[in-house]
Amino acid sequence: MRYYFSLKYLNKEILRNNSIIYRALLKYGYSKFSLEILEYCNKEYIINLEQYSIDLLKSEYNLYLKAESSLGRITREETRAKLRNLWLNILFSNSKDKTLREFIINYNEKRLDESISRIISYIKNFKK
Repeated sequence: MRYYFSLKYLNKEILRNNSIIYRALLKYGYSKFSLEILEYCNKEYIINLEQYSIDLLKSEYNLYLKAESSLGRITREETRAKLRNLWLNILFSNSKDKTLREFIINYNEKRLDESISRIISYIKNFKK
């Protein structure tokens, strides 16, 4: 819950995954939205309740048609390409790299280094 109220987090997540709800929160402000606990229930029941809510409310902010799944998410290749280009341009404009090519190489090297570090950490934890 605390992340919804962190402007820094919302802006960061928009760069990572272009969240519609985060964009709306920033654009329209928190006062235009409400957050309510509708029901308390156990974990086994929550997926059924979520599916019921998706079917009933048909919210414009819910990208998935099936609870706890990306099944039914509407993303055409054209849309994915536009979002990918937007994301790359935003990241590139915030970088210190002189060319887009330089940025992509540096970005991918950084991600590779992070992945290698995570794998090494997993291996160390597994050996323990």
